[in-house]
Amino acid sequence: MLLSPPGTGRSHLAIALSIRPCLSGQRVAFAAATEWVARLAEAKRQGGLRSELRRLGFSPLIVIDEVGDVPFEPEAVNLMFSLISARYERASVIVTSDKPGSALAGLHQPARPASGDCSGDHSRRLEIDRAKARQRKRLDGKPVTLTRRDRFAAARRFAVTSTSTTSFERPSPTHEDVR
Repeated sequence: MLLSPPGTGRSHLAIALSIRPCLSGQRVAFAAATEWVARLAEAKRQGGLRSELRRLGFSPLIVIDEVGDVPFEPEAVNLMFSLISARYERASVIVTSDKPGSALAGLHQPARPASGDCSGDHSRRLEIDRAKARQRKRLDGKPVTLTRRDRFAAARRFAVTSTSTTSFERPSPTHEDVR
């Protein structure tokens, strides 16, 4: 879980963490929480929720972005719980939110909180507590302007230092790539 105030780069960090599996040829599915709910609700409406969850199981990593931005109906909470519990101990999930962890308790089904608990023993929780990048000031008092490229580079540096991989470099181009 990546938790931080709005504007601090949670989505950029989630993207940076998703790049490594992509570079190694693995699938990564990335969508906002509302998009995941809509996708699962449509599958359920058509009677194929199990097959959709099984199909998503082939992606080693899914990213659920912006959890908590829009309050979920009870049915949406059940669908999100189904998605997370179907991946429990089988595949990875990155969840981003600008809400504190206690505000995300609504994502857990009350009858079975342990299996959907995002703060369990198999998860990592990263809370970013800093000023918005857009609000930082330089020593001379002028605002710092960070481009999207700068924020992505910072997220990439974080991904390198917080994973066990030894490098995060793009593969060198092959002869076919040069053409």
